[in-house]
Amino acid sequence: MFWWTAHLRAGPEIHRAVAVGSRLYSFGVPCVASSVDFPPDPGGQIQVHVLDTESLRWSLVPPVTTRWGKRPLEAPPERTGYSAALVDDLVYVWGGYPSGGSAKLWTALHAFDTDGHRWARPCVSGPVPEARKQHSACVFGTRMYVHGGFNKLRYLNTVHRLDVQTMVWTLVDTSSGGGGGGGGGATPPASTCHSATAVGSRMLVLGGRGDEDEDEYRRVRVFDTCSERWERTACRGRCAHPEGVNNNHSAFALGGRLYVFGGYNDANALWSFDPRRDSASSWRKVATRGAAAPPCHVTPSYGPRCCCIMGDGRVLLGGCSELYVLDPRPSLSTLCQLALLHARHGPSMMSPDARHGLSMMSPDARRRELAAVTTSDKQRKHGIISLVLPREREREAECHP
Repeated sequence: MFWWTAHLRAGPEIHRAVAVGSRLYSFGVPCVASSVDFPPDPGGQIQVHVLDTESLRWSLVPPVTTRWGKRPLEAPPERTGYSAALVDDLVYVWGGYPSGGSAKLWTALHAFDTDGHRWARPCVSGPVPEARKQHSACVFGTRMYVHGGFNKLRYLNTVHRLDVQTMVWTLVDTSSGGGGGGGGGATPPASTCHSATAVGSRMLVLGGRGDEDEDEYRRVRVFDTCSERWERTACRGRCAHPEGVNNNHSAFALGGRLYVFGGYNDANALWSFDPRRDSASSWRKVATRGAAAPPCHVTPSYGPRCCCIMGDGRVLLGGCSELYVLDPRPSLSTLCQLALLHARHGPSMMSPDARHGLSMMSPDARRRELAAVTTSDKQRKHGIISLVLPREREREAECHP
């Protein structure tokens, strides 16, 4: 049973994100709808924010600028439609286009060190993939595979490999993988806004949009990274693909299965696909519970989205400034908090930390009730400020230093 355990609304606009232990690294820009006042970034570079998933609080990684306040060459310029992939402690950012709508597409590779919080621009060799946006990047060991995308003229279905040990790009020859796009062939149709998920040694591609019929993008395509060939799949029967899933959905792998949620077709159901089964039951709808369940279409059509599995198994899903926590194995403490929320015990009897945790789990009405509880004068005197919503905390700190 999967539980929706938390809903975070006060954060940056997330374009791409990666999970490192209990921390979530978000790459994007501040969101105008956010209740947290993140300072504007000098130099127009991608901003990096870190979410501590234990306290559910955001922090900004201070950007590095030149002495003239400009963006250094090592830092990627602000953009959208790019990919961010984690290999060891480095996040590789590639592709995309400027947020201002410029016709330029980026091909330079940038790397962010999650230990030292510094950007670098690695020197690469080999045939660099042509510029594109809304592609996918999937990591297997020290190899990053880039697939699909749109180059502002046509949709793409090529596969490129970057070996981060040698920093060599390679155009993968998948021509013997059978069949072209459409007609049930192994090779997926050229697409953008699809998902590519690592399951074992295989990359599962689903969804997207392009020039083919919509049903062609609802088929799971499998790329074997050992043979570097596309494989045919035979998912047939009454449930050949999940309902509503089209493009800009979120996908993650857990326990050898592919899980899919959301998308542009206002789908808010969670589906699982078992690539080891060849039957009508390959796709199954997964039951979820919890008051913090997201509404339809939490991953916006223009691309910003987050889908990360944390070290403790929790999945963070969302886009723009909103995140939802999906827990496949909630702890006893989490279940007790959910029961307490359902029982609607008086928030004034809870500790500040408990109120903050419950405010993340509750729907909007309950959140406002919890946020309305303030600290006593005695607590203010001793500098103990209620840990509720970030903006409320900041206002209290200003009024009661």
